[in-house]
Amino acid sequence: ARGAGLPIEAVLNMKPAVLTLTLAAREFTRQGYDPQQGIDLYFARKAGESKPILELETVKEQLDMLLGLPDASLLLMYTIRDLDKTGEQIGEIVKLWKAGDADGMDEAIVGESLREEPRVAPILEKILFERNVAMTGKIKGYLSSGRSCFVVVGAAHFIGDRGIVKLLEKEGYRVRQF
Repeated sequence: ARGAGLPIEAVLNMKPAVLTLTLAAREFTRQGYDPQQGIDLYFARKAGESKPILELETVKEQLDMLLGLPDASLLLMYTIRDLDKTGEQIGEIVKLWKAGDADGMDEAIVGESLREEPRVAPILEKILFERNVAMTGKIKGYLSSGRSCFVVVGAAHFIGDRGIVKLLEKEGYRVRQF
């Protein structure tokens, strides 16, 4: 994998999950994806002062999940090994997202990951599936308030049989893709 341009002293002091995020974020930026242009920030700006913004997860919950990942060193190894392919993978996922191809995204994000490295299954369990259940519970609470709401979460949380969409459908909600 290409050098990440990080000082070795910084890398040596990082936990594997934090280094994984740092490397991935640097590669996303290198590929031209600006975090300030993310869809979450876009909608937060649109809501401005006129709409309340409620969280599905706290920052602490996200950090606790990342720092408690089982075998985070495996995730780091997998990230470093595939760093040179990240741009191509991101491009494919964005293309599938723009086409509204949820099944294709599930295959690209989850299916390929599990085929290439089956040992990441417990990591996906923590990063995606357990969080999907918790976020679905919060969404159900917001929906039961009687107010309309607009939910923004990473696309990987909506897709697949264990994604938020299917979990809501199993609870009797009607979910439509636009």
